[in-house]
Amino acid sequence: MSDTGSNTHRVIQGGMVVDGLGNEPFAADIVIVDDRIVAVGANAGAEYPAAEKIDASGLTIMPGLIDSHCHVSFDEVNSNDELFFHRREGLSAIIAARNAQRVLSAGVTSIMDADSLYEIGVDLRDAIEAGITLGPRMSVGGNALFTSVGGTAGRLVPVMLVSQSVTVVSLPAAKGSCRRSGARRKSVSTGSRCMSQA
Repeated sequence: MSDTGSNTHRVIQGGMVVDGLGNEPFAADIVIVDDRIVAVGANAGAEYPAAEKIDASGLTIMPGLIDSHCHVSFDEVNSNDELFFHRREGLSAIIAARNAQRVLSAGVTSIMDADSLYEIGVDLRDAIEAGITLGPRMSVGGNALFTSVGGTAGRLVPVMLVSQSVTVVSLPAAKGSCRRSGARRKSVSTGSRCMSQA
C-alpha cells in the first residue's frame, strides 16, 4: 500500500514492538492509515514518505490491553450504601465518563463493564462509539442480578430487603420456583432461599 488518496497516514518509528504473540520485542515501523494499523515491520514506513512521523525511540509499543471485568460507573466510595443508594444519576454518569478516559489513557482499549449504576454503561458505550467522549471499546451488562452467594452486590441483600420491600421466602433444599400464596412472583435465587418481590 502506498501513500495515496485523502486518507490520514501516520508512521510510528524507532520503538520496540511487542506483538502479543509471544515473540521477543523487535524494532519495527508501524503504519497507520486513518485509525487502522496496516503494516508492521522493518522499514515498513518507507512506502509512506509524506506520512506524519511519530518518534517512539526508547519506547515500547504493544497492543491495547483488555479488562474483562470492571464497573465503569463505580469509584472509591466509603461504603456500598453510598454507592448504590445515595449516588445521583448525573454524578454517576460523569464518574463513568472520567473512568473510561482513565482506563484508555492507561493503555486499556477494550473493557467488559459487567454491570453499572442506572445502566450507564449502555449509554456510555453508545457515546464513545458516536465520538461524543473518549473511552475504550465497551461490552456492557446493564443492571446486575443480585444473589446472596458472593460478591459486593450480594452483601447488599439485607439492605435491599428493607429499602425495597423485598421478601425472603425460605424453601427446603429442593428444586422448584419460588411461590407465595400460590402466585408466581419475581424472584432471585439465594441458594436455599429465594428473594421475591410482588
